[in-house]
Amino acid sequence: MRRLSGRGKDMKKGFTLIEIITAMAITAILLTMVLSITLFSSKILKKNNDNIKRFDEVSLVEAYYKKFLESAKTITIDYIDSSVTNEVGSTIFFDQDNKELLIDSQMVLKTEVLESISVYKSDRLITIQFRAIYNKNYTFYYFV
Repeated sequence: MRRLSGRGKDMKKGFTLIEIITAMAITAILLTMVLSITLFSSKILKKNNDNIKRFDEVSLVEAYYKKFLESAKTITIDYIDSSVTNEVGSTIFFDQDNKELLIDSQMVLKTEVLESISVYKSDRLITIQFRAIYNKNYTFYYFV
């Protein structure tokens, strides 16, 4: 700010145009940096939330399969639709069209991230493969 002296008094005059433009430029640069950091953080947060949601859903479905397999004495796998049936006729099945996990034809879980589940059996090993959105695959192994 400039001061002009006149008639024995110092008079204040406003900011110069250069000072105002400089202040606006510095403010614009700082705001751009803050906005960039905010947008970057937002993208990371969304990606992490998607990963957590996918992991939670896969873990929950895996827990249903684990409980089903642990309670069964014998199992039969239908390789066409990857349904698993135990010795008393109870069945666990993932409906890919509706994205629902069914036990004995009752929906127990509606998924948002799982796309398909495949079940395989060889000797005493059962392999369950989950395919989730963004082409993420998870595989679980159970010994029977």
